Amino acid sequence: MTDTMLYATLPRLYSFRRCPFAMRARLALLYCHLPVRLREISLKHKPQQLLTISPKGTVPVLQLPDDKVIDESLDIVLWAIANAPYFHLSTTEHSVLCSDVQYWGSRCDREFKPQLDRYKYSNRFITTAQVQETQAQRTETDIIKQARQAGQMFLNHLSQCLDEINTHLNLPQHTIVYLGGKQPDLRDWSIMPFVRQYAAVDKIWWQTHQDKRLQRWLDSLLQHPLFHRCMDKFSQYQADQVDPIFPHVNLDAKANINPISQTTQQPASKPELKTKSQPAPDETMDTLNSAHHSTVSQTDPTESSAHNDDKQADTQSIRRTP
Repeated sequence: MTDTMLYATLPRLYSFRRCPFAMRARLALLYCHLPVRLREISLKHKPQQLLTISPKGTVPVLQLPDDKVIDESLDIVLWAIANAPYFHLSTTEHSVLCSDVQYWGSRCDREFKPQLDRYKYSNRFITTAQVQETQAQRTETDIIKQARQAGQMFLNHLSQCLDEINTHLNLPQHTIVYLGGKQPDLRDWSIMPFVRQYAAVDKIWWQTHQDKRLQRWLDSLLQHPLFHRCMDKFSQYQADQVDPIFPHVNLDAKANINPISQTTQQPASKPELKTKSQPAPDETMDTLNSAHHSTVSQTDPTESSAHNDDKQADTQSIRRTP
């Protein structure tokens, strides 16, 4: 198969860099070594091609070569697990991983994300009557406290599970552990973008009040090469351009960026990813990128309006929440 033919077989992903749902999808595709043709869109100027295949106009949207459309982030994660070419799972392991991803992702979307929105954008949830009152500022403060407390219930459960995994593995108390064991996997990556936003609302409160194990968990994921690659900047989609390949391969960072090649020791109830004897995934992506050169923006052309776009990303997230 020629490079051009290989490029044509890649799925197309509509994404917005700062949207946590889109981050979830990109992290899953990265983790499973599934390159895609990326269309980085503006939420203020959604391309007609996106609205045609997914009228609700939210991201992420994955369009497969057979034109099948997957427009929910958790479904994209499950598709990535099922189609990952460089590792395989037994039937039981696959079932456990998918069940865990659905459990954590669904709880995050259903219970945590609505409180995150209230916490991050509390002024949106003040009624017109409250705005007209002299106590509007106090009302906003109450919303922030209530939302933070409600969101903390999800985080307390996460922290408790990490503690239990640490005990199960018989590791020193301050060891960083993940929902899959000693190495992060899609259980962690499926919820990390949302916890990241929660921590960023009030960094001082997070550092002084949040459980230390949870702080270490998030810090390690933020510093992970996989997350750095997820956040690469791409030029905004233009109708006359060739779609760039995601991810771009950083030739200086090939070592130790393959989460599947790392030796992991999982709890007995968690699946252990096993490698197949196949070409190195980055070699495949090098071939694709050399055939279809697309420049990564060193400066994001939409960065000047990033704050407004970020709000739009969260607005669409509110609509998506059950």
